[in-house]
Amino acid sequence: MRVTVLDAMPADVPSLRELLADCSEHYCAEHLPALRWCPAGMTLPHSFDHDASRFIIAKVEGCIVACISVRADSNRRELRVSLPVPCNTPANEKSNILLDLFLYLIKQARAEGWEEVRAIYHDLPDVLASPFQLLEQLGWHGSHRFEMIGHSFLEPPATDLRIASASEVGEEAFFAAEVAVEKSASIDESRTDCLISQRMWHVEPATDWLIGYTGDQPAGIVRVAVARNGVGVVDNLVIAPIERNRGYGTVLLAHGMIALRPRTDTVWLDVDADNLPALRLYRKAGFGIHHLHGEWEYTLH
Repeated sequence: MRVTVLDAMPADVPSLRELLADCSEHYCAEHLPALRWCPAGMTLPHSFDHDASRFIIAKVEGCIVACISVRADSNRRELRVSLPVPCNTPANEKSNILLDLFLYLIKQARAEGWEEVRAIYHDLPDVLASPFQLLEQLGWHGSHRFEMIGHSFLEPPATDLRIASASEVGEEAFFAAEVAVEKSASIDESRTDCLISQRMWHVEPATDWLIGYTGDQPAGIVRVAVARNGVGVVDNLVIAPIERNRGYGTVLLAHGMIALRPRTDTVWLDVDADNLPALRLYRKAGFGIHHLHGEWEYTLH
C-alpha cells in the first residue's frame, strides 16, 4: 500500500471532515457503551479541531485515511498535537501509517525551526497503546496517569491506626498533618489545595478529610469528595514514607470509601502509571483502569 503524507490543503477539508466523522462514530460504538463515561469530562478526540493551525494527512490512492491536527505555540516555540490519531485503515496497517505521519511531522518541525513537539492525550488505554509504543520507538519522552473507577466499598481491616477527621482535630491540625506525611510542603500549601478541592467538588471536612495516627503522629491522610456529576472522588491518599508497607493505605482508603458510601455508588481516582504500589492497592480494592491522560514530548536539536 503506497502512502503519501503531506500538509492538508483547503480542498482536503470536506474529505477530512468525513474521515473525522467516520472515526467519531466508530469510536462511540466501540469505546463508549454504558458505564464507559469519563468523570473528568473527556470530550471525543475525533471532532474537527477548528483551532488547529494545520492538518497533516496520509493519503492512499488519493483518499485521506489518517490525520494529525497541529497547533502552533510561537511563544514556547513548540507544536502541539492531539492523540489519538484518527485513522481509518486496517489494524495491520495502522502502525506504519502512524509512523509515516509522525516522521513527517518531526521533519517539518525541524525544517521550520521549532524547538519541541508535544503530544497531549486523554483517552482510553486500548486506543492509545499503539501510539505510545510508536512514540517511544521514535525517541519521545513523557508520562501518563491512569484514571480508575471503582464500584465496591471496602470494609476497614483490623489495625492499630487511629482515624480522626478534620472536624475532630481542627482544620489547621489537618493541614499540619498533610505537611507531616509529606503531602504538602507547608501549611499554606495544604490550605490552598484543600480550598481548591472545596471549590471543585462537594466536600464535607467532618467526614471527607481523615488522618490516620500511630500514637500521636500522623501516619497518613486521605481526602475524598463528590464531584458535581455525583461521582465519588479519592482526592488524595498519602502515607508518610516511614509508615509505608504496613497496610495503612488500605485502611485509610476504606475509611474514605465509607465516607462516600451514602452519597454515591461509583468512585474515581487518578494515579501515576509508574506508581506501582498505589496501583496494586487500588486494584486490590476493586478499582479498574478506565482511561489515561498525559503528555509526551520530542525535543528537536
